[in-house]
Amino acid sequence: PNVKLTAHPWNLKHWVGVSRAPSHTMIGLGERALGVQVGRSRASLVLGKQMRTERFSLEMNDLVLQSVSGQAFGALDQLQVHLRNLPSAVLSRDIGILADNVSVRNIGIAQQSFDIDGLVMEAKLSGPTLIRWDVASLNRWRASGGILEIQNLQVSAGGLGVVFSGTIALDALFRPIGAGTVVIDGYRGVLETFYSSGLINNVAKAAAILTLDLLSTVSEETGQRSVEAPISVQDGVLSVGPVALMEVSPVIVP
Repeated sequence: PNVKLTAHPWNLKHWVGVSRAPSHTMIGLGERALGVQVGRSRASLVLGKQMRTERFSLEMNDLVLQSVSGQAFGALDQLQVHLRNLPSAVLSRDIGILADNVSVRNIGIAQQSFDIDGLVMEAKLSGPTLIRWDVASLNRWRASGGILEIQNLQVSAGGLGVVFSGTIALDALFRPIGAGTVVIDGYRGVLETFYSSGLINNVAKAAAILTLDLLSTVSEETGQRSVEAPISVQDGVLSVGPVALMEVSPVIVP
């Protein structure tokens, strides 16, 4: 069979599903619909008290995402998502994400592809459960004080590395709002990539390089310049230190 679902009779609270054949599905409707193709996948579900979800893990291999318009595209060798509900008065859950060999193009205003060797994220999501990715669900989560607390986000691409920690919420226009700290190894290369992709203009790139040069040190491991700086996003603008770097779009159109 293409899909196999298993649970042991002595422990019906743990289910495992395995798909060995490629599958294809559509997410969303109309022009915003996204085609998702998965090579092989595996899911694990652990139920707790009152048969509520306690832990959930999903592993997908050879993942391809393609917009119906044919422009936006993403591909990953492997994606792992792990969720754990926390036993507390406030609705919250731990999130773990791992991605290998990621390639995306034509995302937002980006004019070229991005290739990422790997991504790891550990975070805690607080607030009502997001049953659907729509305006009503996101507004409920936002209005209830929903927060994404990123304890550790690491992204590596070639000789470049970015580490971020901080908190993110949504404003009334569904734009990210928050603050944190970022450590960038090879920040000049990162800024050049942003510039060549059309994400930032030449003035923002020059101002960021000038500011970060004053704060940077030379990494003993890579020999590249490394910097630790505050980062924030507010009123639809992402800033590193005092430099306004780029505009940030809403996560969904109201």
